[in-house]
Amino acid sequence: MLSHAIGEVTLRSSAASLRRSVEPVPGTLTLTTTELRFEPSAGIVRGGALAIPLRDVERVEVGSTLFVFPNQLVVVRKRGTKHVFAVSDRDAWAAAIGAAKMRA
Repeated sequence: MLSHAIGEVTLRSSAASLRRSVEPVPGTLTLTTTELRFEPSAGIVRGGALAIPLRDVERVEVGSTLFVFPNQLVVVRKRGTKHVFAVSDRDAWAAAIGAAKMRA
């Protein structure tokens, strides 16, 4: 489990899936004052946890899974790496990440 640094505060957290390769990995997505974190569900070992410092986020995009479900959140890092999540309320997630990035 990922732990908080001193002074770090959780801003938002919910169930999510991270697309790794072909299969989505279920888990929890958490936004803190310093980073975006993904923790796979218990028993899932594919790829492990992911932590993206907010200072490394270039932009956040929204999209649809299978061109139908409006639940896709794409986090693009400054070096070009994309992380694709399926979340509820993708627009609120995108806004929260943008606001946290401005404050970080």
